[in-house]
Amino acid sequence: MLRSLYLVFTICFFMVNGGYAQQKLIKPVVVKPDEPFGLVFNHNGDLSFASANPAEAEKLLKKTVDYIHSLEVKTLVYSVGVSSDVLYYPTKIASTVGWRVTKEEQQNKLLKTRVENARACIATGMDAVKIAGLQAKKNNMLFIPSLTMNDSRFTTDPQNSAYTSKFWLDNSNLTIKSAPNAFKKEYANLLDYTHETVRNHRLQVIFEVIDRNKGNIDGFELDFNRVQTLFPEGKTQASLITEMIKKIREKLDINAKLQGKPMYLFVRIPSSEEACKQTGLDIETWMKQGLVNMVSPSQLMTLAQDMPIQNLIAKAHQYKVKVYPTLMPKSNFRVPLKPSLPTLGLNLRIGSQTATLEEMLTAAVNYRQMGADGLYLFNYSIGDFPQDLYRLAAEINSKGISPVDRVFTVTKTAYNDNLQPSYSYTKQLPLKMQSANASLSIYIGELPTSSPYPLTRCLLRLGVRNFADAPKLLLNGKPLQVLHIEDHAISPRIAQVADGSQKTIIYKIDEPTLIKLGNNKVEIIAENATLTDLEIAYGYMTNLSYMVRGVADTKLNQPITGTPAPLIKWDTSSKPTPKPKEIEEEP
Repeated sequence: MLRSLYLVFTICFFMVNGGYAQQKLIKPVVVKPDEPFGLVFNHNGDLSFASANPAEAEKLLKKTVDYIHSLEVKTLVYSVGVSSDVLYYPTKIASTVGWRVTKEEQQNKLLKTRVENARACIATGMDAVKIAGLQAKKNNMLFIPSLTMNDSRFTTDPQNSAYTSKFWLDNSNLTIKSAPNAFKKEYANLLDYTHETVRNHRLQVIFEVIDRNKGNIDGFELDFNRVQTLFPEGKTQASLITEMIKKIREKLDINAKLQGKPMYLFVRIPSSEEACKQTGLDIETWMKQGLVNMVSPSQLMTLAQDMPIQNLIAKAHQYKVKVYPTLMPKSNFRVPLKPSLPTLGLNLRIGSQTATLEEMLTAAVNYRQMGADGLYLFNYSIGDFPQDLYRLAAEINSKGISPVDRVFTVTKTAYNDNLQPSYSYTKQLPLKMQSANASLSIYIGELPTSSPYPLTRCLLRLGVRNFADAPKLLLNGKPLQVLHIEDHAISPRIAQVADGSQKTIIYKIDEPTLIKLGNNKVEIIAENATLTDLEIAYGYMTNLSYMVRGVADTKLNQPITGTPAPLIKWDTSSKPTPKPKEIEEEP
């Protein structure tokens, strides 16, 4: 009898816990030796005070950390402030969120709610950073507070911005004044790291966070990506930043001895070594002297699949430093490609700026092929991307054979990163052809035959403007045949930007062996055309039950079926149109 009861109890227990586990709630995460930090997730802190009631806000913040852990995130990076100097805890060095009532706050309903919530909670002593850290440790996660080193969100109107600190108002004479980024004149309002007062203030904020959270943290992160401007034009002094890094390393080493565990220093950096040098970041010295443990190269705002980081990775590994490229959930304005759909998705989400799961996972594939040690998720709002986040995290953590389609993309210019001197790397697209021939390079981190699933699509997509026919195209010297041409129904929003394609031409890659790992050469013959997009996509037959039933045709590159998007005539006049507001906003 007792044995029967025990059996019933055991079955019930596993049934209940099986359902519980299916919700992907908290469970320990095993860190693999080659990925000491596991999957890294950056929480920007915007949900630190989801309620004006401190008890409710604390409860929701803990649930947010639990949710992030349920993604099998090993390392939680948590922003300590809404900007470099307006913070989410009762700071004695800088300013707290809501430290003053501003004109910006009164005019923006969302901002007003966030500021009022923070003001009410911090007034009671609520420390969002400490709460997040304690909850992260309960979940067996590494916890890394992060500070944006020269945040620009206040610079447009410092006197009236909710992101402006008292330190800035008291020291507005210590600004850059002459910004190296000509496209963003308001960057002149950023604080100038040439001044010892500015550097010491930043150090005091960092030391305060470390001291307040001694037992909860596993290190600190310096985010140089928001934004990549620290010095006036022509006055970069990298040695000053290196001295700061040394002092932070010394502080962490002292804490490491007290806590009896490692203390890591993370740095988020621009997406190329050249951009780092222009910013004043001597990354190689930091690595060579053992000052940093992980570097995360990143775009400012958008997803990139082809950051030129192979050389950085080689240097980092020489000095036993880990490289975790940043993945973003945002893309350029474009027509997303879905290779397994009958219409390839060319009539869906036109003008979207949300990166697809295929694009994000393909970026992960590329960086792994380049030798990256792990991946860093940045700017993923848990409220906006819940489903894709679970799938993305599961695929990244599996590191195995994936059934998800691949879409390899030539990263397009974004947010003026094509202007020189650039804070990023030079982009190939969009490209206005000056002659009849153009050559582009596309990075491929995985061969189409890598999946065990039948390959049903192996395609190249070219997006063009101002060209009536299908250009002749060669992939690694071999001509490709056109499978499909489609004129897009483009919203006025995407029609206003230079990288919005008027037309898509789909080419068949009937010989997948043409594709090689690494850079692949694509030659286009189309005089006076503007090239907006270049992608190579793999589509797989993953529903094997269709094959068993005999209803699936798995032959490669069958004709496209389905209803195309309705044709809308384009205005091809040269009259300039204003850019959409969204692409002018800060990240």
